[in-house]
Amino acid sequence: MSPIDPNHIHHVAIYPPIGVARVGNSTFEREDEGWYYASEAPGVLETPKGGYKDIHGRVKRQAAKFRVYAFDAHHRAIGELNKTSGYTIDWAVHVANKKGATYAFAGRYQPQYELRNPKAQNIVDERTDLIIDPGEKKVRGSNHSRVELNGEFKGSQDKAKSVYLGEIFTDAEGRLVFLAGRGDAMSIDPGNPDNIIQSDFNNVDWYDDTSDGTVRAFVTHNNTGKKFKLENDSWVLGSPPKFGSSIYPPTSLYDVIEDANQKKQYGTSGSNYSIPEVQYYRDIEPLLLRPVLISWVNANANFVHGVEGRGYFLSDDWRQKLSDNTDDAKIYRQSVFGRIRFPEVPEYQIARTGQASGYFMPKLSGDGGYTTRGDPQTWVSLTQLQYERLRKWANGEFKTDYHPPKYTRIEDYPIHEQPDKLTEAAIEWVIGAPLYPGIEVTWNSEDPDTFQNPKIKHAAFRYSTKFKPGDISMSMSLPWQSDFYECQAHWWPSTRPDDVVPEAEYKAIKDKVPLDEIAAKLNDKRVSWDRGLSQSYHQGGYGGNTDMAKKWHQLGFVVPVEAGDRNPVFVEVQRSPGMPDQGPDYDPAVPFFISSVIDTKEKLQQHLQLALRVELSTIPYYLYSMYSIDPKEDEDAADDHLGRKDAQEAARVARFIIKGVVSEEMLHLSLAGNVLLAVGGQPKLYDENVIPTFPGTLPYRVPPLPLNLRAATEKQLEAFITLEEPELICRTKQNDSGEEKYRTIGEFYQSIEEALQPIFDKDPTLFANPRPKCQFAPEKHEYSPRVPDAGGLVVVEDVKSAIAALTTIVREGEGSPLNHGTEHLDEALHHRYRQELSRAKENQKLGTAPGLSEYDDDKKLELSHYATFIHLKKKLKTKKHLWTVFPVPENPQSSQYQDEKIRTVSLAFDAAYCYLLMTIETLWTVPDPVERQKIVYGSMYGTMMGVMAPLAEFLVRQPVGQNQHAAPCFQYYQFTTSTPKTELQTLIQRALDLYTQANAQNPASQLTVILTAVENLYSITYATV
Repeated sequence: MSPIDPNHIHHVAIYPPIGVARVGNSTFEREDEGWYYASEAPGVLETPKGGYKDIHGRVKRQAAKFRVYAFDAHHRAIGELNKTSGYTIDWAVHVANKKGATYAFAGRYQPQYELRNPKAQNIVDERTDLIIDPGEKKVRGSNHSRVELNGEFKGSQDKAKSVYLGEIFTDAEGRLVFLAGRGDAMSIDPGNPDNIIQSDFNNVDWYDDTSDGTVRAFVTHNNTGKKFKLENDSWVLGSPPKFGSSIYPPTSLYDVIEDANQKKQYGTSGSNYSIPEVQYYRDIEPLLLRPVLISWVNANANFVHGVEGRGYFLSDDWRQKLSDNTDDAKIYRQSVFGRIRFPEVPEYQIARTGQASGYFMPKLSGDGGYTTRGDPQTWVSLTQLQYERLRKWANGEFKTDYHPPKYTRIEDYPIHEQPDKLTEAAIEWVIGAPLYPGIEVTWNSEDPDTFQNPKIKHAAFRYSTKFKPGDISMSMSLPWQSDFYECQAHWWPSTRPDDVVPEAEYKAIKDKVPLDEIAAKLNDKRVSWDRGLSQSYHQGGYGGNTDMAKKWHQLGFVVPVEAGDRNPVFVEVQRSPGMPDQGPDYDPAVPFFISSVIDTKEKLQQHLQLALRVELSTIPYYLYSMYSIDPKEDEDAADDHLGRKDAQEAARVARFIIKGVVSEEMLHLSLAGNVLLAVGGQPKLYDENVIPTFPGTLPYRVPPLPLNLRAATEKQLEAFITLEEPELICRTKQNDSGEEKYRTIGEFYQSIEEALQPIFDKDPTLFANPRPKCQFAPEKHEYSPRVPDAGGLVVVEDVKSAIAALTTIVREGEGSPLNHGTEHLDEALHHRYRQELSRAKENQKLGTAPGLSEYDDDKKLELSHYATFIHLKKKLKTKKHLWTVFPVPENPQSSQYQDEKIRTVSLAFDAAYCYLLMTIETLWTVPDPVERQKIVYGSMYGTMMGVMAPLAEFLVRQPVGQNQHAAPCFQYYQFTTSTPKTELQTLIQRALDLYTQANAQNPASQLTVILTAVENLYSITYATV
């Protein structure tokens, strides 16, 4: 590098305009030992020497380096100003952390009005106790020693705590080096000494050591003393680590700002939106390869874009077709483009509503929250510039004659290209979407006004001067680790991996198979990246959030390993040896719904079997409450001065309503079983691992919904309502801090629906033997809806009928789809629509918001379960004691009944319940219509109505202690022979004998009737263990 004549300099500027440093807990001061430089060459993110952790297993920090370039009058870079070129640079850095001083996170589309730390300095512009601000710090010349960036955080406490946000120094050439904090995050509340997180995003009296702020420079020519003042500052981000090395997000911050610059120059839509020439190897191929790379950190992406997926764009066949701009390959280009979701611009808003599903790409959540079918704000899109480039490519309007150079060092590029390359390299790995709230930046980065005028070259990609230190990151999660834990499966897998291949799996095969086959051999070896942390995301509470704040540095990094030219392989390395594979609250039933995509027939069958478990959980849940309602049949209804007549009528109506819901839950059980049977599975009900236990939780619910057998009180009705909440209400339901916390049965079934067609495309034999004669069918009258023509049984023989069956389940529970009627909403009305939905549950006002229907069918013949229970609750609230309940226990167990007589009856009920499940299970194996009729009417209905119901009515009337009655337990009963009817008969005979011996004539006569009913049951044979 030769000296640069100051007279040739028109202006100077700092590059990159935005530098990204990342926190780490290593304390080593030497490069490579405790920290490493961020990449300065586009497309290069080399694994640091020794890996991303130091010799003690602590995470190295990523340093951001800033340089100063000289430009001529034509805005062309003529060289870097540094010690070698004869210049001295004075650097000034001012970063801050304002997270504690801003508004609580509520989402991009929700108003922000509640402050974080509401008890401390409640005037938003005067909250200095909540801002960690070290002030502006300076370094000068080359090899300047380190200057720490220390501020204070006081929160609502009396004493402030010193907080280290990083440090700055210069290298041998006088370039600025910024190191971020050490990943510290904690509470200063003396009442929270264990640093327990209590909120997703807005933890009171917590701080973390991320930051952002300005980087300024003043340049002096050493020989002449001529000074140069820089007109534009750069910005530095002190961000969380990136755990996925060399894996791009679908949309990066570079893409977002490039799009914002394009919009400022050419407008946002229509003919005004003009884009330059499209080059395949520069503009298209890198974009198409992003989902392939993401397949190594996300199971959903691996299903479609992994090495065995139909969208593996690295295959020779795909590469040839996608790079061919002739009409011969047009059908392939357009088939890919047809799956891309429209960008978020006004002209596509109506169409985006129809694309709000997992069919379109990217299959990730949006700025409006977790993926919700029918709500376009909850599905991320590419930028308009990315989309328009793909549109041109799909139409064949692209060239293939330019191949971007693959330099690994910024110095390898010509001087005049270096500033732009530094700009791109610094932020091409930063998440640009979705931003809810984001990892390094949040949604204000999608606003073109966030950045300076792109028409001034040295101002492009720079934050507006309206921003102050700390403004860019202040709306991010507090602390960052809490959101880092929460954002699983559909958010930022390139930075926060979801599913990974452990290094041990790679080492086990790498020397045994050809390099290009390694990727395929590892395809089914994925595990959850955050394994070992609490599963509170799935089970409720914030244990996992707390674990992430304490253990983030123990998790592994995903890095590329050498595995041939065609099929790259990414492997999780440097996971701390002491990190367990299972958290303290590990639940083997959870992973299928969190990190495991449904991509094979086997997984589809597993999900459908779990669907049977979900449906089976609701049947005893509702029946128990129904039996608890006292029908007052033994009282004189004519004596109405105590309201007995009203109570009798109320009890009759309530029992009728709940019984109707139970009959539909039985229908749903049958439908789920039909689908499972049609795809080659065999439904299983009588199994200790399938039959629910109480107390328990709904098997898949996030966070879990407790299931308790309780009397039909107002509290229990509220639990029913929560169970059946519609999808969008659940997704927008807020806790006290305004954070979304719920997911639904509908979402579970949606994941199954979306898997059907792709699996069928991959395996056309999916419905090869649907066994329709063994299915529950409408013409056989085996189950009926509560209202004729309001939906019922579906015989499943293909994808269409399978989706119809699953849709019936969701509609009858939650109600008809909530996006109906939103297609023509303008933005203001759509916002009001969402607000109405979020208040619907609280107000119990159904049908007042556009598209929120209380019916489960288009003909409005039948209320959904959700609406049914809301109406039932209203009836109960009209008169506080409108019906009465027996004093039944909560979650009874047969073994806990001390009285042998009652215990025996309770066991008989358990046996009858299991006999019913055996009967239903058996029907999925019987094709003969005559035999089916005998089993349905002689065994299934006979057991439900002639045995179970009278046994339950018997139990709820039996005192078992002071102010308490018995109740049915719905427990697993182990039959020991292949003739379970005989065992059931023996149990009831034993109970009858006990009551007879006790001279209890009335109970004995009731049991005699039940015994006769058992004797008349059609006997089934079941192979028991």
